[in-house]
Amino acid sequence: MSKQSWNESYPPIPIRPVGESWPAWCHVPINDLSDCIQAVGIDLGSIRRILELGGGDGRRTINALMRNQRLNRDDVHVVCIDHSSNAIMWGVDLWSRVRSGETISELPYDPGISRRWSMEFREEDALSLPSELAERRQDLVIDWMFLHGLGADDIKKYFYSVERLQPRYFLLKCFSVEGSSLSTLPRAVHDVEKKQWHQSELTSALGHRYQLQCPPRQCPEDLRPLHPDGPIAAKREYCYVRK
Repeated sequence: MSKQSWNESYPPIPIRPVGESWPAWCHVPINDLSDCIQAVGIDLGSIRRILELGGGDGRRTINALMRNQRLNRDDVHVVCIDHSSNAIMWGVDLWSRVRSGETISELPYDPGISRRWSMEFREEDALSLPSELAERRQDLVIDWMFLHGLGADDIKKYFYSVERLQPRYFLLKCFSVEGSSLSTLPRAVHDVEKKQWHQSELTSALGHRYQLQCPPRQCPEDLRPLHPDGPIAAKREYCYVRK
């Protein structure tokens, strides 16, 4: 994955753009992560440390915590990492506006609800996390459409990073072979391929340390070419729990 291409997919600071200036995936409805967190049986009251891999500007995670009040607590801390400096700067900007109680059109939450959790944004490579972060065991690690864009040479590094974090819960959304009628996927970034994953591949890659918390949630295809994110291939949402 080209860091330069990924960084350039986000508009530069400081003037906040509107509409099509944002990457295509920023126009896709964002309640999917929140809905998944509510549905998969995570013990939300025990979650204190959350790490999102490749989280962009953090809008999905911010929305999810606003809509799941059992996570909107003083003892919850979220770290959102991305290797795009532009995405991280926009994340800091977005979180600042959320904390101030500003009404934000791209986040469908009630601005009257107080934000109690703490959050930080860090420009990091998820495949080579610094030890002070990687060795801090996480209660919940979220990967919402990051894995699918990794090249073949990076897959082992990715799962090694996940294992170093030792998450109690690992929440993953990626393009799936199951339920898909497509064998090749269009690119969202010009030099980033998209990989479709078999469930058996994920099970093998995670080894014997994790098991599915519940059956995967199948996300249907939407092959309309005028969809904001282009033709949408089938995806699955997985919740793995550490044995």
